[in-house]
Amino acid sequence: MDMETTINQRIKSAEDVLEGYYSLFGRNKLYIPAKDLSVSLEQDFWEIILKFQREGLVKKAYLGYGEGMTEGKPEVFKTMGEDGNIPTHTIEIGGRKTEVQLKPIYYIEIDATKLSKDKLLNSKHGSAVTSKVIEKRGEDFYCNNKKIAFESKKSLHYSIFDILYGDDGEDKLIEYAQIDKKLLAGGAKKKPNRSEMIQRIRNAINNGLYHRVDKDKNILKKYVKIERKEGVEFLNPAK
Repeated sequence: MDMETTINQRIKSAEDVLEGYYSLFGRNKLYIPAKDLSVSLEQDFWEIILKFQREGLVKKAYLGYGEGMTEGKPEVFKTMGEDGNIPTHTIEIGGRKTEVQLKPIYYIEIDATKLSKDKLLNSKHGSAVTSKVIEKRGEDFYCNNKKIAFESKKSLHYSIFDILYGDDGEDKLIEYAQIDKKLLAGGAKKKPNRSEMIQRIRNAINNGLYHRVDKDKNILKKYVKIERKEGVEFLNPAK
């Protein structure tokens, strides 16, 4: 996969994030927590948003800080001060006032009609778009149009599933070392040796993805397969 293809896929992923938030909340003004972005998209997200702004899809965008998301809006939202420090918020716990540091949240105002036009442009030249069994909508995954019930987007098995899906959602086999590299980039602790690194990935899939998310249905086992010596295979056939 060449660099141009990878960048184009990230641009498409960023557009899908905007589309997902707009579809979910029905507002042009979006608040997107930085922690909700996939590892593969996070590093280029701001540059892509600036690109969208130049093209007119995004009308206004900046990085703010907040906490307490309710119906897609933070209960507290502030911008960085002139001193360059991340803002804090004072809360009262047990009668004592405590300052807490707010978390990064992107504020993005879009032109939804422009987004719709851009979506139509993705199928220019009459090329057909094939629906896949597993689809990503915003930061949520769906299998045959049914939402996959991850209990947390911070879980290790969610991160691994996100890595397997990648920017394209196509079939692929990813080596254990590649998965581990992306997990480390997302903040996971480094394991002391290859054996423990592989075991962590296998445990997350077996105990997390198969038994906690999929439980006894054995559906996801059809699409995520552990290859003992090589890595993890992701299969995503057309519907």
